[in-house]
Amino acid sequence: MLIFKNKKRKLEIKKDMETISVEIEDSILKQAGISTMKEYLKRQVHIYKLQMLAVEISESIIESDIDYENELKQAKEKTWQEYKKNNLSNILP
Repeated sequence: MLIFKNKKRKLEIKKDMETISVEIEDSILKQAGISTMKEYLKRQVHIYKLQMLAVEISESIIESDIDYENELKQAKEKTWQEYKKNNLSNILP
């Protein structure tokens, strides 16, 4: 839904029972277009959601008392050995 107000347009996006209103200058909407701005805002919200999940995962790892550095080192070594076996067996000993 678009609401026009004082040479600015209010862009509203409804998702999951919430409505967010953002005032955007007409010049920006004329240059980018309404659908482009909607998609841009959707992407930004998605990126924000992913960042929040990354923080949550990081905090969970820290709280779990798992030695993630050692786990990562072992996973890298295992992956490297599998890669060498499958792709470099003719080249490397």
